[in-house]
Amino acid sequence: MLHHEQLAHWGQDVPRLSCLDKIEGLYFLPLGGSDEIGMNLNLYGYGAPDQLTQWIIVDLGVSFSHTPDRVIAPDIRPFLEVTHPEQIKAIVLTHGHEDHIGALPYLHHLLPPLPIYATPFTAFLLQQKALEAKVAMNIQEIPVGGSVEIGPFEIQYVGLTHSIPESNGILVRTPKGSIFHTGDWKISRETMVGGSICERTLRSIGDQNIKAIVCDSTTVFEEGFSGSEVDVSHRLIACVKTLPQGRVVIGCFASNVERLTSCYLAAKASGRVPILAGRSLQRIAKAALHCGYFTPDMHFLEAKDMGNIPPEKQLIIATGSQGEPKAALTAMANGTHHFLSLDEGDHVIFSCRVIPGNEKAVFSLQNSLTAKGINVITSKTAGEIHVSGHPYREELRQMYSWIRPKISIPTHGEARHLREHANFAKSLGVPHSACIGNGMVLRLDEEIPKVVGFISHGKLLVDGKQRLIPENGNEMNERFALLEKGIVFISRHTRKGNRIQIIVSFEGLFERHERKVWSNEIRKRVLQCYGPKPTFDTPEALERYDEGLKPRIENKIRQLFRQRIGKEPIICVHI
Repeated sequence: MLHHEQLAHWGQDVPRLSCLDKIEGLYFLPLGGSDEIGMNLNLYGYGAPDQLTQWIIVDLGVSFSHTPDRVIAPDIRPFLEVTHPEQIKAIVLTHGHEDHIGALPYLHHLLPPLPIYATPFTAFLLQQKALEAKVAMNIQEIPVGGSVEIGPFEIQYVGLTHSIPESNGILVRTPKGSIFHTGDWKISRETMVGGSICERTLRSIGDQNIKAIVCDSTTVFEEGFSGSEVDVSHRLIACVKTLPQGRVVIGCFASNVERLTSCYLAAKASGRVPILAGRSLQRIAKAALHCGYFTPDMHFLEAKDMGNIPPEKQLIIATGSQGEPKAALTAMANGTHHFLSLDEGDHVIFSCRVIPGNEKAVFSLQNSLTAKGINVITSKTAGEIHVSGHPYREELRQMYSWIRPKISIPTHGEARHLREHANFAKSLGVPHSACIGNGMVLRLDEEIPKVVGFISHGKLLVDGKQRLIPENGNEMNERFALLEKGIVFISRHTRKGNRIQIIVSFEGLFERHERKVWSNEIRKRVLQCYGPKPTFDTPEALERYDEGLKPRIENKIRQLFRQRIGKEPIICVHI
């Protein structure tokens, strides 16, 4: 949750807001994706005099953790506590990446049955997710370049380019001014799939006196331009052609339809059969075919259908380029994949970047492959076989020259990205920059943007299939304590003749050969807590005795561990 000490990190000293029902003006409120990369959740609010403030949600995504392997969603419950559900009018999706749509199956039951607006490719992906999760969603398909009116908001979809088809900017028009929300983007003037970026459209938006731009900050530290997927395609084809023997595996981001097209072309150019390994790849290929981004003659085999294709004829496109524990590439490296295996002399091409935070998992995977005699190929050894889907500095400079906003609001980045973006925007002549983190409520309809307050926010961990638990709640704190401390179970059984038997067991403590010695020592200490054998006239007297006995046993055993090993495990006494 957001507290005052975190606000100090941003140089802010503003009050906690307990109610957002009737705040007049135009507001931006990020609850995910600002101060972090991924898990995007943004809200726009508009309030008129004597009316309830109305809100729209732009994107509702997840992030991922490898240790343990789990999905993380933004906690929207604090927002719902300071407003009424009927004030939220719709969800607007920019594009189909998991960090922008992935939370919908998990959080839908917390929200009213809102319309969810998306262009065809994103809508198809979301429909598939809804079917898999067995949830009902009110998905409203908007044509590419289409628009919709939602209460006081007029929403126009603006086609941009990114590493997935139909990545859109959102032009939000209100009576108090217009905001251009970029979503994820880059400048691609030549594409293999979908349209290229339309400078004329963006210039025309800039002519509309844009109040603010809410803009992607992911690669703000990178100089120049992000590069072209067309160039990547040429390099991938050339790379695969140099590998006539053994299997070729290409690890890439499943959602990059242009990259999948390049892998298909590389397979055909080298006489190999393109094979998909991973459910998310199959889902994306299905969506690309449905929306016309794959031609009908582009056939990919699934791993289970590959039959007896010899290794030198296989080109396997696999999920797991970030070292995800359950992904296809990791299973192949571990020898646990049901249909695919890797042998000495095979080749694995990492056509991706390492997402910050995944370095350990990726390098561990690459080391595991190399140790088995598999040839690992990256951009460092084969040239640029990956380009980013996010804007480098020259692309940001170009976007600002087109849109010409009065206010820059960096988003989609950690604190260092947002600060750098804000400073860069100032250097480009943007009058004002608002560098804010999740939970800060920013007013935009006045001359100078102002943070008027904050609301609590947090993260929810998806536990199992659908259950949500707070990241910093008691349950997770107890789990981490178990991980670090271990636990001792002490049970007392009373047999016939009032003979007491003490049973001791451990989890996360001691090797097997140590446990007998420790069990005996603990039994001895527990029995010392009993003293002379008592007698009880009533069951209530026995219960009172047992209630007083538990803390004495806990203190005695805690003291034992503190003296012997210098740490205190969790002690669970059951009488």
